[in-house]
Parts: sequence; C-alpha cells; structure tokens
Amino acid sequence: MTKKIGDKKVAPVKAGDVKSTEAADQVTGSGEVGAVGAVKGTGGVGSASAASGSTSKRRATTVMSFAEREQLFQMVTEEATKMFAGTQMSDEKQKLVAEAVKMAIDSGLLDETKTPGKKSE
Repeated sequence: MTKKIGDKKVAPVKAGDVKSTEAADQVTGSGEVGAVGAVKGTGGVGSASAASGSTSKRRATTVMSFAEREQLFQMVTEEATKMFAGTQMSDEKQKLVAEAVKMAIDSGLLDETKTPGKKSE
C-alpha cells in the first residue's frame, strides 16, 4: 500500500529547534593552484559550401513547350470553372481570378537571365 502525504501528520518545526552554522567544522587542507595552460587561438569559420550538384539560382527542371503551356492554361480555366460553379461570384470575377493564376504561372516560367533591362548575376 502506498502512503499518501496526507496520511501522516508532521509536527511543525520551531525556530529554537534549528541550529545555525557559525563556522566550518574542519578544513582538510590547502594547496597550490596548478598551472594554467595558455589559451589556444581559434581559426575563422569557413564559408558554407553548396551541396554537390546544386546551384545558387533556381532553374526549371524541364523546359515547357508552347503547346504544353497552352494546355496548362486550359486546365487552369477548366479548374476555375469547376471551382466557382455554384458560387455567387460573377463571370467577370471568375475570369479575373483565372487570369491572375495564369499570370503567376507565366511569371514563374520566365527565365530571369533573359529578362530585358535586368543584368544577370
């Protein structure tokens, strides 16, 4: 059987029952501090290197042809039509959303190195 804290009454401790410490009882001995060695210098932190096969610029994994791009945009239009079916959104707003998605996709397909007026790094 496990005893609980409340099962046993503990008598309160009175201030006169506690002995204060005035000094250490006994010192066992003293000695010299050992020699401290010189602090070793540290080198600078090296730069992080890229993992093998990776580059710092994001590139497309495959090249998309114009026909594939048009097929993707047709899919966006079809999905927008399905998504907004049964909603109160007007046809004009539905087209606006679909065009915004197409613009976002198009901007992701652009090659940054060939953007007019922008210097490649």
